[in-house]
Amino acid sequence: MEPSSLLSVVVVIAGSAVLAAIAAAEAALERANDVRIRALAARGNRQAQRIATTVEQPGRYLGTITAARVLVASLVISLLAYLGADRHGPFRGAVGYGMAGGALIAMVQMAVGMVVARAPEYAALKLSGVAVATRRAFAVPAFILGLPAALAARSIRLVTPEPETDILALVEREEAEGGVEEQERRMIRGVIALEDKTAREIMVPRIDVAAVDITATVGEVAAVVTERGFSRVPVYQESIDDIVGIVYAKDLLRAMADGGKDRPIRELVREAYFIPESKRLDELLTEMQARRTHMAIVVDEYGGTAGIVTIEDLLEEIVGEIEDEYDVARPAVEVISPDEVVLDASTSTDALRELFGVEVESEDFDTIGGFLIHHLGRLPAVGDEVEVDGLTLRVLSMSGRRVRRLRISRQRSREPEEVAAH
Repeated sequence: MEPSSLLSVVVVIAGSAVLAAIAAAEAALERANDVRIRALAARGNRQAQRIATTVEQPGRYLGTITAARVLVASLVISLLAYLGADRHGPFRGAVGYGMAGGALIAMVQMAVGMVVARAPEYAALKLSGVAVATRRAFAVPAFILGLPAALAARSIRLVTPEPETDILALVEREEAEGGVEEQERRMIRGVIALEDKTAREIMVPRIDVAAVDITATVGEVAAVVTERGFSRVPVYQESIDDIVGIVYAKDLLRAMADGGKDRPIRELVREAYFIPESKRLDELLTEMQARRTHMAIVVDEYGGTAGIVTIEDLLEEIVGEIEDEYDVARPAVEVISPDEVVLDASTSTDALRELFGVEVESEDFDTIGGFLIHHLGRLPAVGDEVEVDGLTLRVLSMSGRRVRRLRISRQRSREPEEVAAH
């Protein structure tokens, strides 16, 4: 065999191995559970972190993988065609070897896909180095090959719908055909909506946070836990803006059982998890799962405590309100008639759109209580009313300076005869 032919054989074998590795990495990343990979990355797993970094821009990564497969496969088939032409002639040998090479490549890709499908997360972690190397080695060829397509897409303004839009469209279609139950539809929409919501929108505001001073005793904190029915309570030093940790009810029970009623609570404080108000809920849920924590302290832009978010708050965004046997069975929103409702002041302003078709957009407030105070221009009192956007908002009850319940009614224009009577 001539040296050139021998070199071609070596390159074909090496190229086939590279192609198999790239195909395996692609199949593994496509099938791997994204939530598990993110959780491992949050725990410090370097392989998972490499994967998360590699696929954080799916469009670019898929373009690179496609370019790598096309180029390597083309090289292998071309060299096989060259070997065939050298041994059996330019037509029969080249075509035969080329077709055999194409079939071999297809079989290799199918085989590695079947193997990887059995343990995609394990394969993804083991092949993370291949994924990173592919992204780096073929970045320039991928850019060059993808440039015509990018220019064509821009010139004709192709718009690809987001995956979430496709899912919602599918849910709507199944809903019309009766294929998806109402609870299932609500959960699907809730999961997708997590990406568009932040911690600020669902947090328990600081005014409602039951926190204890670090100088308190086990007995004193146990009394607070018993009274409020919480399983976890934030602990502060001097001010609620200086949260130093969280105390668990189960730790209090152990301490009480050991006769440590007068024991300082400082000894039972566990580390707190702090997040900004702008934290997206899908990211928060993943991180709380990875950390195995059930409570996050929400911090405002000045470093003060804005509120808290619990796992229950996040789950309620997906499955709806969760009530236990101790919850007071009063709905947050009571519909009196199509034109009148009674609701909690802490209800999101989104309810105004859903109930009355009134759009409210402001960065100054998130709740209907804040909406009322904004238009009233002062601290309200029971009986105060404000009229805005065709609605009348009336304060029904307060707790200190805080509005608790509101009555909202749609303003109706008076009948002509009523106007004439005046």
